[in-house]
Amino acid sequence: MKRRNTFLLIGVAGVFVLYGAGYVANSARGGYWTTPERSGGMGFMHVDNAVRWQPGCGYLSPRRSDLLGQFYAPLIWLDRQLVHRTYLIKMDRSNPWLTQMVLSDIHPQCRSNLWWKQTDDTPRN
Repeated sequence: MKRRNTFLLIGVAGVFVLYGAGYVANSARGGYWTTPERSGGMGFMHVDNAVRWQPGCGYLSPRRSDLLGQFYAPLIWLDRQLVHRTYLIKMDRSNPWLTQMVLSDIHPQCRSNLWWKQTDDTPRN
């Protein structure tokens, strides 16, 4: 019985390690999604003013998500709290984080839409 519990504990720990390692690999390929989303903090005014970090594969936002986004939702939430914070777009255009962002901070699927970081019409990946 004791041996069986040990194997069960090792198996459960292994599943959690694989879950975390899979997310770390997915996180390394992610970036900030440049399409603003709802921040959820405006009360009755629903304004799309939040720029959120998304993992490389999977998508999670208050209004929509996909299967991988739901699967990794606890780790995405933790990542956004500790590492990749959500930026709010201010109406007075004082967004210092926007000028400090480099191309590698942007999600790979959004990089071709960056007109504000380019000097000509050629998308740079």
